[in-house]
Amino acid sequence: MTRLSIFLFLLLTASFACQLQQERAMIHICNAKYVTDCNAMTRRAKRGDMYRTNFTLISKYSWGNNVTFKLTLYTEGMSIQIANSRVCEIKEVPWLYHFVTNYSNMRDTCPYSPGTLGLYNLEFSAKNIPSSILSLVKGKVLCKFMYEVTKTQEPLVEASLLFRC
Repeated sequence: MTRLSIFLFLLLTASFACQLQQERAMIHICNAKYVTDCNAMTRRAKRGDMYRTNFTLISKYSWGNNVTFKLTLYTEGMSIQIANSRVCEIKEVPWLYHFVTNYSNMRDTCPYSPGTLGLYNLEFSAKNIPSSILSLVKGKVLCKFMYEVTKTQEPLVEASLLFRC
């Protein structure tokens, strides 16, 4: 009886657990009027380590509530908009604010000065994403994020990260 219950527990937890594997980071739009040197890269330090992603750019202007951030997940015929807020209002979404402050050089000071902005050593694992979002994704997942001018909705940067769940 004990072996059967352990087997069922392992079977159930394995079917609901989602192990995210990062595959590819890409820059789709890099608006030269506002930003330069947009880069995206996914690598791992050594075999067996998790893949980590870096996104960097050089901003020509300061970013505050004049810039809107959008985060959308695309998976098997469905899109889920996770965030849509002005850059300085990201603090109102606790998990996203925690994510940005841990993995970027965009800390508590807002608006952000012109210069290099980046997300460094991003690790998309179950510990960094709320379970309510993870429960919605299966198979290949495209995580697309965009920064745009708030007034005109002109894109500044659009980037994506492909991962499997």
